[in-house]
Amino acid sequence: MMTNLVLKIPRPIRFLLILLLIVLAVFFAWRFFVYAPKIVPPPFLEARKEGALISQVIVGLTEDSNQRLKLIGTLESVSDYDQALRLVLKNLESNNEIRERAFELSRRLETMAGAISAIEPKEAQFKAQEAIAAELSLISKLISYNQLLSQLLEVLRVKIIAGTNGGQLEGAGEITALVGRINEEIAVINGLNRKFNETMGEFDSYFQ
Repeated sequence: MMTNLVLKIPRPIRFLLILLLIVLAVFFAWRFFVYAPKIVPPPFLEARKEGALISQVIVGLTEDSNQRLKLIGTLESVSDYDQALRLVLKNLESNNEIRERAFELSRRLETMAGAISAIEPKEAQFKAQEAIAAELSLISKLISYNQLLSQLLEVLRVKIIAGTNGGQLEGAGEITALVGRINEEIAVINGLNRKFNETMGEFDSYFQ
């Protein structure tokens, strides 16, 4: 029946209808496959930029802290307790700043997460979600690292003060255990940071 209706349409009109359908098909194919919309909301871009700067600060603070820890061990071994104690106090101060920066980073990630739904294409959304999930896990590990470092610094502080006063403190086993756990956290943090950067690189590929 449909065929009969089509046949009743004058040939020139049928030709125009077929041509119109072809044009529409080409347009939609171009629209959705060739020229798919590419959108990254400004809040996402701004939060990502600020988050990258904060991450650089955290990495720098962490590296400085780890270098001071090595020096503290050296100074304590040669009984230079005054200098060792100053470095411990410096690391405690740095540790507080790392914690504050981690909180700032979490706020930027919250902003990025809130803007994900407006990102186009959808595949880029998935990459953004994956990257943010990795960075949130990094923050969780960074908090754990921060707590372990605070414990280690307190043990070292007490040990150094005892050494300054001519006493001895049995803490080598505890220190070794804490250092081992801290190194494990650092390895995980570095892995998550690589995951974030790699995934954001894949995200960027959708907009090149």
